[in-house]
Amino acid sequence: MAIEDNKTNKRNNLLNASYELFTTIGFQNTTISKITTTANVGKGTFYLYFNNKDEIRHALIVEKSSHLIKNAIKILNEKIKDENLSLELSDKILFIVDYIITYFKNDRSLHEFIAKNLSWGFISTKYLKSQNQNDNVIEEIKNLIHSIETKEKIKIKDPMLMIFTVIELVNSTCYNVILHDEPVHFDDYKDYLYKTIKLIVKNSVENEN
Repeated sequence: MAIEDNKTNKRNNLLNASYELFTTIGFQNTTISKITTTANVGKGTFYLYFNNKDEIRHALIVEKSSHLIKNAIKILNEKIKDENLSLELSDKILFIVDYIITYFKNDRSLHEFIAKNLSWGFISTKYLKSQNQNDNVIEEIKNLIHSIETKEKIKIKDPMLMIFTVIELVNSTCYNVILHDEPVHFDDYKDYLYKTIKLIVKNSVENEN
């Protein structure tokens, strides 16, 4: 157990060091030597977990985006429970979207780092298997969808594709709008975005009883 904990700690140290360097001095200026020095591990240790710098960046994007999506779902569920709310499908999806957007607005470094790859948090199965991050977020999304279908007595067509489409839309459009105010400021774009998401969600409902 102690050996496994040590391996996990070393891997986490490498991830934390890489994220710090990628978001401060940039990906191009970050070397594996700088990562291992910052993580306080030997250079050989890096190659026990990752093949190259691109791979650790990919793993970080998956981990950060997975955590963000899971946290949005967790807070949604807590809010529903604590306040005894009865939200429709579109309201729940928009709550998750709003949480992610607000987080990005408050943490521009994370937004710039994830760039347009937020959906990697639940579609990439190659990384983070040792911590089951990807499996957890997929399971939580499925649980959320099942709960919505049961409570609202509806059937959602291709729910994972619906979630993927919404996240991709938010991810790609908000990257330019939030970080660069292009083509408009987010305050001018939000209403249009949310109406579009509502249409996507509405069209995903197969039938209502």
